[in-house]
Amino acid sequence: HLWTNGYTHSIRNLNVVILIFDQFITITDEINHIWRRRFTGATVLYFLNRYATLLKTLMLMAITWAKSEEVRSHFKFLEPRADHMQ
Repeated sequence: HLWTNGYTHSIRNLNVVILIFDQFITITDEINHIWRRRFTGATVLYFLNRYATLLKTLMLMAITWAKSEEVRSHFKFLEPRADHMQ
């Protein structure tokens, strides 16, 4: 379980850090070469590739975080009680 739990989360977090780092170090090139040019189909593909990937990665990280036992233990009051379930 160590590989599944510990290493998988570390690799996932490293992936997010590298993705966000790339966003920061290339933003000036993006502004100069993409945003200031005529809007084309290639521009749409660029933005879908760049920002859909970032959005998907952040959403998966948030879902994983919300499902973790550590987080769920702090929000027990939000879970339905067994006596109310049918």
